[in-house]
Amino acid sequence: MRRRYRREGDGGLGSAGWLFAELALVLVVIAFGSELHPSRDALPTPSPTPASTTPPTTGVQQEGLVLESVVFFVDVPAGGAGVLEAFRNQMDARVLPNQRVGLVQLFGVPRGATSGPDVSRELMRAVVGQVPKLPREQQIRPFLGDEGGPGTVKVELFLMTGSA
Repeated sequence: MRRRYRREGDGGLGSAGWLFAELALVLVVIAFGSELHPSRDALPTPSPTPASTTPPTTGVQQEGLVLESVVFFVDVPAGGAGVLEAFRNQMDARVLPNQRVGLVQLFGVPRGATSGPDVSRELMRAVVGQVPKLPREQQIRPFLGDEGGPGTVKVELFLMTGSA
């Protein structure tokens, strides 16, 4: 009977490496196979009529958010006195009359025993329904902020594309 010699350094890891290589290959094949490809029947066929020189108008204008935000800071005192007027002045200085706000993020800095998100909520309660350019309350998000002094809220407005 022949004696089998074991290779040094293998220790069973060689078969595990091949197993992982096979698994990786199978996953790549599945990933490529699951990508959506339009069928050849779904491709549009060229029409024999001459093409129009004017683009078709559908009447539907797509809207979205402008990715660059408008940023300003508002001090929110403990009683909330004057916060609505300060917010309106800051917003009117930065947002044109025909622009619409789609999303508002408020980053409040803690003030005494009041947390940062609570300071943001105080500002939100003061301005919702009072400033016509603002979206619904569901599009206003209060967060914890770290810019500014105690009771300061960093307001980040994301405007909508198109005009009002």
